[in-house]
Amino acid sequence: MGNSAISIAAPFKGVMKQIAEVTVGAGGAASIDFQNIPAEYTHLMFMGSVRSEEAAVQDTVYIRFNGDAGANYTFIYSRVLGDSAWTNATGSRAANEIRMAYVEAANSIANAFSPFTAMIPNYANTNKFTAIFSDSFAMRDRAADNDLWMVKGNGYWEDTSAVDQITISLGGGDDIAEHSVFTLYGIKEDPGGMNGPGVSTDGALVAFDGTTGRKLKEGSGFVDRGNPATPDFDIGNLITDGTTRDLDLSGIIPVGTKAVVLHLSVRDGLTNQILYVMNKGNTNFQNVAITRTQINNISNDNTVVLGVDADRKSSYNASNTVWTICNITVGGWFF
Repeated sequence: MGNSAISIAAPFKGVMKQIAEVTVGAGGAASIDFQNIPAEYTHLMFMGSVRSEEAAVQDTVYIRFNGDAGANYTFIYSRVLGDSAWTNATGSRAANEIRMAYVEAANSIANAFSPFTAMIPNYANTNKFTAIFSDSFAMRDRAADNDLWMVKGNGYWEDTSAVDQITISLGGGDDIAEHSVFTLYGIKEDPGGMNGPGVSTDGALVAFDGTTGRKLKEGSGFVDRGNPATPDFDIGNLITDGTTRDLDLSGIIPVGTKAVVLHLSVRDGLTNQILYVMNKGNTNFQNVAITRTQINNISNDNTVVLGVDADRKSSYNASNTVWTICNITVGGWFF
């Protein structure tokens, strides 16, 4: 069998986005049901701060996928106790759900809510069973060291359907307690979009351009636009009437851009004709960038760095004249 070549991209390019969060209200909840989970992510993760209303010092957490209550689950979980004694691991085949964790219950120490995390890799992949692994902790009534339980769980849903629903319930038959919180996150590769810096192998800050996926300069946060063939704005699409107007850069720069490099070029038959560019909302002509005609029919150029708002817009104001050249070109941007 031949060797397989593996290409590894050193910088981290993943982003995590909150999909949904549930906080249990007064009276508790029989279960937590995340429905209509979008398939756009690579992995799922959920985190919980959980307590049960069962009259005991711990309760068990169960998980089902897509509402499937059939005998289609396999799981194993193990506990390590605070006195370092391992209990026997417990597993089950052809189960109706996955037992994943132990959490505090009504007779546990007051105000203790168990931390609980779980990962579901490749949840939308229809070529494999859905796998899950989790970690949780409960200190129960804290009467002795062996009351402190750390639990690790692993399981399969033996179905190749993409996961679009996750149901969480407790094993004791009682409700999930008020103030318990469950948060579902999606994780996916970020080709850029200024959605998140990464770290290269030498520890330098790295970011990625949202349009091209191109790696930015390490440590700088700057994206070089490249080599545009023509100006982005000229006398054909700029309104030159001495009025401050929006400069919409959203078709050029990615979401998350904080500032943009603009190359300005002007020419006119009159001197002292001015092209201003400024942060959107600025009404005074003090904190602005300027280029102006200084000699008749001779071009004057300038390069400026300008802030943009969340909609990726700035503003411009061009003198009311018949310009020969009035060009604005994006040279790059900062995240």
